[in-house]
Amino acid sequence: MKDKQLPYLFFRYCKNIEISGGVVGSFHISFVNKGKTTSRILGRYPLLNINAARMEALNQYSAIQKSKNLATKKNTFEYCGELLIWYLNFRLETAGTAIKTKSNIAHQINNILLPSMQNQKLSDLNQVFLAEKWLIPNHSKYKISTLKSSFQCLKAAFNQASKLGYAEPNPLFNVSFGDLTASKVKPKTCKIQSTDLKKLVHKISSFDPMMKMMCLLCLGYLTRNQETTLARWEHFNFNKMLWHIPAENTKTGQGIFHPITPIMLNSLKQYRVWQRYKTRSKFLFPQLRGYKSISESQAAKKVAVLSQKQFSLHDLRKYGSSYLRDMGVDYYIVERILNHKMTVLDQTYIHTSVFNIVRKELEKWHDEFF
Repeated sequence: MKDKQLPYLFFRYCKNIEISGGVVGSFHISFVNKGKTTSRILGRYPLLNINAARMEALNQYSAIQKSKNLATKKNTFEYCGELLIWYLNFRLETAGTAIKTKSNIAHQINNILLPSMQNQKLSDLNQVFLAEKWLIPNHSKYKISTLKSSFQCLKAAFNQASKLGYAEPNPLFNVSFGDLTASKVKPKTCKIQSTDLKKLVHKISSFDPMMKMMCLLCLGYLTRNQETTLARWEHFNFNKMLWHIPAENTKTGQGIFHPITPIMLNSLKQYRVWQRYKTRSKFLFPQLRGYKSISESQAAKKVAVLSQKQFSLHDLRKYGSSYLRDMGVDYYIVERILNHKMTVLDQTYIHTSVFNIVRKELEKWHDEFF
């Protein structure tokens, strides 16, 4: 079996499990050596679990690629344009990369980075060039927040190329965006921060059933646009009262389980009855024929029209997180609901028993506006 996240990781079952001493199978890493595809065993399951196998496969594959590239000087890059185009193809072909992420990387490289850096030699890339030849000319075209995102994409490209031996040494290793400009990136303000909750919910209640349900999920669980629009009915377990958002639907790449509160359960069931009358679909928010889910841009346009541009889906996420903190909900609990990327300290704090606290706080929160 091939792993979806790492295409070069394979699992092979034992031919006879009964005589294998409890070993079910083994993990292997596949790679090309001297023009021929070969493999190497990583470990046997259950002595080596899937998470440990993925980590080991990633480390070994990176080491193999780096050694190959360091041994082949023609594989190193001379110009920034070569490196950026390679990185774009690398990310487009990487399994598990979200479509939105691929689109953003393509836009940043093709439209913001390449025009200025196409013919710039890696050996001559420094803070002066980035500030005077790239950042300043693009100030009039793009917001400072957009340029910061593009710089982060540029650093990611060089970091990946350095790990694989394409760029040695890495000229951007110690360069930060703050070194290039004194301008500060200001976070977007929430348009409805001072809006009364009852008035906000009353406005949402006037929407059509599909957009009303979408807004209630965003507000009730502080979910991101993508996490909400890609929701499927199979993700909702009404017996265990859980909503599972899989890792591939999240920005952070970590899945999450949200407790379904009794009030939200009632709304979801009513919505499902209405949806089945209109169309049969595995998605909560399908397009007209039900074969695909509504896209983020389509959802954003609908909310903008229905709310008369008073708020967006992301504003509901911000509003809900602020409201929960005003209610006195612990910071780490709000972070867990938001599904922010957790540090090692957070992961230690937020363990299984915290789920009961999350359910209790969400029940209070849903009681506030239902």
